[in-house]
Amino acid sequence: MAEGSRDSSPLGGAAGASDLQALASRLQHQLNNPLAALLAEAQMLGMEPDLSAERRADVERIVLLVRRMISTVRALDDAEKVLGGPVRAAAGRQ
Repeated sequence: MAEGSRDSSPLGGAAGASDLQALASRLQHQLNNPLAALLAEAQMLGMEPDLSAERRADVERIVLLVRRMISTVRALDDAEKVLGGPVRAAAGRQ
């Protein structure tokens, strides 16, 4: 077997998975509040009565993209989802 197999990678094995999960948890914690604030600000901007149709469409796009980012950050709770590996049952989460 060649050197550099999967087990010798920095994220290989149980310790690597644990490190990855800790990193994912820290990222989730650090990104949730700013994204929630950004979403709230964009939604409030979208309520402005004097926005042009073009600007309103821009704001709606921002809201959509921030929601996608929030969804991705929440998926960090299960790092395997982000990495495209086998997905564990997520019952009871969210």
